[in-house]
Amino acid sequence: MNLYKPKFSPTALKLTLRNIGYMIRLGLSSMISEMAISCIMITGNLIFIKYLHEEGVAAFSVACYCMPLAFMVANAIGQSVQPIISFNYAVKQTQRVRKATKLSLLIALGCGVLVSGFCIIFSETVIGLFLSAKDLAFPLATNGFPYFASSFLFMTLNITAISYFQSIENFQRAILYMSLREFIFIIPCFILLPLLFGNTGLWIAVPLSEMLTFLVIALSSVVFKRSKN
Repeated sequence: MNLYKPKFSPTALKLTLRNIGYMIRLGLSSMISEMAISCIMITGNLIFIKYLHEEGVAAFSVACYCMPLAFMVANAIGQSVQPIISFNYAVKQTQRVRKATKLSLLIALGCGVLVSGFCIIFSETVIGLFLSAKDLAFPLATNGFPYFASSFLFMTLNITAISYFQSIENFQRAILYMSLREFIFIIPCFILLPLLFGNTGLWIAVPLSEMLTFLVIALSSVVFKRSKN
């Protein structure tokens, strides 16, 4: 390993600042993604305690425990494909970029279906890991958690798609889509859906936010592709 003397010339400093700017812009969506789990938990706890009191918060805690696990699966797919897409995009291997993107989305779809399906089918078993059947929160969780678990499918697809935009240095769309799923959609959903659907609305806020984000990504991608043609 060789050590190199740092350069402090105006050109070197300018290039360093430029590279730092690139890293900040490209990494901002990932930072938003990490922050967003806290936003969902804090907002969810406030809304749940308003409508279902302490038992509701205890029931929602099951979702809060499971959500980071599902996020890790999605994040693993996105981070695994990022260097592959980024390298091939840089050397203008468009076909390889498309192939890697399609494969990553198929893997995300499969993993999302497995994670959501498992949590829905075996919801009582999953809930039983955190709550006793004697707890007042247990029936609240069994009624609502399957709705919440459907969000894991769209979460996996969204994070993988956003990772693609990070890989091709399209930081504007990556930041926009991550902000949609974690702030712009989720807060209004938590506030409005309980008013429309009662307690069920509490549990479908996150799935609806993820689904709306997925629709925005899909539709905007179709429009962008057609505009290029």
